[in-house]
Amino acid sequence: MTRHGIHPSLRIPDSLRRPGDLDPRTHLVRDLARRRTPPRQRPRAVPRLPRSRRRPPWSRPLLELRTLYTAVTTGGEIRDSATFGSPADYAVIERAAAEELDPESPAVAVWREFLGAPGSPMPRFAADQVTVLDGEHAQPSVSRTLIGIDQLEEIEAALDRMKHRLSVTVFAALAMASRETFGDNRFRTVMPIATRPDLTWLESMGWFVNVVPVDITLPAGADMAVALTATRASLKRAHLCDDASWGRSLAMAGAVEGPTYGASFLDIRMLPDYELVAELRGRTLRAVSYSTEEVYFWVVRGPDGLYVSTRHPAGLPGEVMERFLAEFARAMYSVTLVPVATAPVTDTAAALSAG
Repeated sequence: MTRHGIHPSLRIPDSLRRPGDLDPRTHLVRDLARRRTPPRQRPRAVPRLPRSRRRPPWSRPLLELRTLYTAVTTGGEIRDSATFGSPADYAVIERAAAEELDPESPAVAVWREFLGAPGSPMPRFAADQVTVLDGEHAQPSVSRTLIGIDQLEEIEAALDRMKHRLSVTVFAALAMASRETFGDNRFRTVMPIATRPDLTWLESMGWFVNVVPVDITLPAGADMAVALTATRASLKRAHLCDDASWGRSLAMAGAVEGPTYGASFLDIRMLPDYELVAELRGRTLRAVSYSTEEVYFWVVRGPDGLYVSTRHPAGLPGEVMERFLAEFARAMYSVTLVPVATAPVTDTAAALSAG
């Protein structure tokens, strides 16, 4: 790992080096800057890419390229940083933690409760409403702002009075939408979380992500205030799985398949270089999938409101997803109607998120 966070396997081949070259990346950026394009177009040399979860791997080379481009075109120095730790060093820590797991570990117990009896299928979204289609079909996707900034600020003001977090509210609303759309009082999904243990790996390229179970049971007739309390307790319990390998934990719990239903929340205003994300009109990255089972929700608090990106099996009727999203938005806004007297005195559980 170099001081600029480039792993040895990603270094530029010697064939591209030039006499006296100390940093071959500099020449690549200089060549890019010298292309015969009008000056007003040069900043476009860095592509406009979508934004994934918390500081995703592609964002690091993008930001580094922008830094190098600016340094070369202005004659400035390339900054040094102590926060480009080696992903290989982190992998050693991660493997050691996985080796410490055993069937009696608290994290494995949480996954076992989430899964049910050994061999049980993983939770699925609207499994009984997906039609089996002939051949392969790419999953349809949806990406839109569900709640505008004015309404979202009303929601956030209500949450401040209630001493609840927006991240908890998102998962409570997903649970409420599941009940209203499918009649399920129990909402189960998996949630990706960032796992960088300290600032050493803040700007490192690599996959610093774990997956934890979210298991929320709504009491009969629960309103959003009750759902918030249940969700906060569920997310607090999920903390036991933060540093435990999800794959190893599931295997010990008796799972026969991996997760197929996931959700995450991110407030991009908390990210480093948030202004850059807004400038690039960042949206959540959704890979193409032909799965007949997988459903994922990416819920993002952006500068213009709350937007959701999702994809789902081609056999799921679009109106089912539309109803679910409408119920989710309705549940989110319903916190503005909760009397402040029902709010908890303190907020003792930090919410989890990804990426």
